[in-house]
Amino acid sequence: MLYWIAKNISKLFYLSLARVRISGRRLVPLKGGILLCSNHISYFDPPLVGSLLDRPCWYMAKQELFGNRILRYFLEAIHAFPVSRGRPDRTALRRGLRLLSEGKALVVFPEGTRKAEYRSTVQPGILFLIYRSRVPVVPVKVGDTDRFFEGNPFRIIYGKPVDFSEIIERETRADAYVKISAGLRNAMAAL
Repeated sequence: MLYWIAKNISKLFYLSLARVRISGRRLVPLKGGILLCSNHISYFDPPLVGSLLDRPCWYMAKQELFGNRILRYFLEAIHAFPVSRGRPDRTALRRGLRLLSEGKALVVFPEGTRKAEYRSTVQPGILFLIYRSRVPVVPVKVGDTDRFFEGNPFRIIYGKPVDFSEIIERETRADAYVKISAGLRNAMAAL
């Protein structure tokens, strides 16, 4: 219940106050497991990526946000779960795989943190999720979310889903990781 309330409040905020410009939303599949991979420039980005879609989303969020009991309750209610950064977090990865296998939409930020400019780095955990889940990957680009107080409208572009299953089938894991990383970087850069 809290998820839908927060989603609708976020959607109202983004469409009215932030005057978000949306492109490609219809490209996002409405059913089945998908991994939404977005750049990340401000705290506005996670709810922006998911709240504008016509399906619920789950989110990986940095472990540090879950230290406060009240914030943890809220984050869990809006489908966020903790991930430790800087080292492989097997618990978070297993949970992500389970959600994807259940047909859920999972929002991740391949660079692992906020950056003013997209640097094309992909964390190994994201490659693991793509490799193991074999779900379509939707590249997402957000823009100007760091300039809200300057009056700029936000921008969000959802790209065409990318299927890496052919690469996964024919390549060794190491080679597949290299090609998936390059493919994801190219798909995100093309937005």
